[in-house]
Amino acid sequence: CSSPTAAESAGAGARPQAMLPDVSVRMDRDEAWARIAAAQAEPFVIDARAPEDALAAARTNDPAPALALVDQHGETISLARFGKRPVLVTFAFAHCQTVCPVVVHDVLSARDKEPAAEAAVLIVTLDPWRDTPARLPAVAEAWGATGDAHVLSGEPDAVEQVLSRWRIPRVRNAETGDVTHPAVVYVVSEGRIRYALQGGEEAIRAA
Repeated sequence: CSSPTAAESAGAGARPQAMLPDVSVRMDRDEAWARIAAAQAEPFVIDARAPEDALAAARTNDPAPALALVDQHGETISLARFGKRPVLVTFAFAHCQTVCPVVVHDVLSARDKEPAAEAAVLIVTLDPWRDTPARLPAVAEAWGATGDAHVLSGEPDAVEQVLSRWRIPRVRNAETGDVTHPAVVYVVSEGRIRYALQGGEEAIRAA
């Protein structure tokens, strides 16, 4: 599980994202970007802004793609369930011991420290082959995904379609099952993606 920094993203030809702390366990820079480029996907981001205006640089207004997957309680979850409430959408997998636990912690902590916002959390697995619906209760418990926080999975093809619609770059190692991907947190409100972040509790709370 590996995540290039926002600065590297700009250097690799992608539009800059919010300049947030690097929490990745790093692989070779060229190898990481070659794998992500091979996924032929790009997160939702907008035009570049000055680095000191990082949150504004992460602002977007794209329609949120469709999403309907099974959570740890066996319920099918879609964005329509939450109405006008803000929803924090991120992507992780249980076997990841580097970036994913940090991003999940940041999202859940940001939600818990802004209770008035009444934000829901959706954590979509990047590894539906191992994070099957039957395993989601254990995954949710390990991550501390309580309350209105939902860990989502389903049939691999269905999950892969969701990941592609949400433009999540990823490459799966067929031998180890590990997934190379960037850290992405989308702040969704009223059916639209308002911000595309790389994580960071303070940035999520500010959004």
